[in-house]
Amino acid sequence: MAKIISLTAENVKRLKAVRIEPDGSLVVIGGENAQGKSSVLDSIWYALGGAAGIPGQPVRRGAKKARIELDLEGVGGLEDLKVIRTFTAAGGTSLSVFAKDGAKYPTPQKILDKLVGALTFDPLEFTKLNPKEQRQTLLRIAGIDPEQLDIERKKLYDERTEVNRELRHVEAVIPPAPTWSEYPTVKVSVFDLAEQLNEAILNNKKMGELKTDIDEYKDEIDLLRQRIEAQERTIKDYNTKIAATTDELSKMASIDISEIKNRMATAESNNALVDKRTKYETAQEEAKRLQEGAELLTARLQSIEDRRVKMLQEAEVPVDGLGFSDEGVTFNGLPFEQASHAETLRVSVAMAMSLNPELNVCLIRDGSLLDAESFALLAEYADEAGAQIWVERVSTGKECFVVIEDGEVKDNEEGEKEHGD
Repeated sequence: MAKIISLTAENVKRLKAVRIEPDGSLVVIGGENAQGKSSVLDSIWYALGGAAGIPGQPVRRGAKKARIELDLEGVGGLEDLKVIRTFTAAGGTSLSVFAKDGAKYPTPQKILDKLVGALTFDPLEFTKLNPKEQRQTLLRIAGIDPEQLDIERKKLYDERTEVNRELRHVEAVIPPAPTWSEYPTVKVSVFDLAEQLNEAILNNKKMGELKTDIDEYKDEIDLLRQRIEAQERTIKDYNTKIAATTDELSKMASIDISEIKNRMATAESNNALVDKRTKYETAQEEAKRLQEGAELLTARLQSIEDRRVKMLQEAEVPVDGLGFSDEGVTFNGLPFEQASHAETLRVSVAMAMSLNPELNVCLIRDGSLLDAESFALLAEYADEAGAQIWVERVSTGKECFVVIEDGEVKDNEEGEKEHGD
């Protein structure tokens, strides 16, 4: 596994000129705030990580040019490498990667991309994330993006919620199940009954009129008989009318309108029962349709959940024992936040190392949060992993490998650079 054996940075952010030749697994970059210690770790990332990770102005204010040189030792398959990255104040940048014998690689960033992995993964930052953020980080590391499944699941969940809401509304208006044998099945036409009633009234009126006509005709006969001689033709005509009218009357029968009236009186209640039955049956069919729709959506939601579970079960996590729950990350089957401080730190360091299998280097930005015990554990885990961990820390104490002051490595009491040229 490759490690950094020297770092030279000139005019990078707050740095003026530094040269650091690390020794040991833990490389603590100390100093007060705003002195340039963060710029040391930034220089490593700028040199290795590619143009996308470089800010708009990496060159120290007032300088025209910046330069970073990294010497890497033990690069798998490539032996030692020298990486040189330069910047101009105008925004230009160039990258060169050389082999041990001085040969220059034609595609330098591709060479580095094979080494770097997730150099920006900070073990200490990971331990400070909340469970959901740790879960998202580990999912990204495992190459899983469940966002599309989440979108699909939410869409189906909302759809099912709407269907269930509609189902409850339909079920709320369904009346209690009736005894169908007591209900009529056919509606009575009030309009037809009204026509029948009208026809019956006209018929009976006609009969009354005809009977009146007969009486009048008979009266006329009596009068005509008094004047028979003068009215024989008239009598004959009236007799003809009587015969015709009598024939018409004989063909007709009186209609009892009381039955029609009774049926009209019960038609409204009959039709109300038919409407109630129709409404019940329609609501039952709609409820069945909505229930089937809700069950189908539930099955599809379960399918998505099964896919999610399978995806998480098959995910390649960087450390044995790590896993996923709905709420966060698990370690050996328990929530990661329940692990001891030592376990969380060990796992986080192991994750960082597994993400950089070729370049066994890790950068920790906020090392000031580590107390003495945690610092000792970090050094122990770095040794176990064979790693090189660069730690930025607001300190000038003896734990610091170098102290950065005003953009340079601070002189020691003898006037020599502590870890520089």
